[in-house]
Amino acid sequence: MTAVNILGAKFDGLDMVETICCIENYINLGRESRAYNEKKADGEPTKNVVHHIITLNAEILYKAQTDTELMRIIQKADLNTPDG
Repeated sequence: MTAVNILGAKFDGLDMVETICCIENYINLGRESRAYNEKKADGEPTKNVVHHIITLNAEILYKAQTDTELMRIIQKADLNTPDG
């Protein structure tokens, strides 16, 4: 996945179809995780698959310039798509 850095924030360089395929993959991974957890015996640790997707717009990016925690969250997201 090609990424573009704008003002310190990563934007994933995906078109609409690639973005939908990526999200579909995340959903399928979550379903597999849920099925795995349902098969586990009581008391055993479970695994959860969570993906963080951000639709990053100019207002959020502007705020992230002075909010280091927001920028950290943006940088750690699994998928950042431009919004607007």
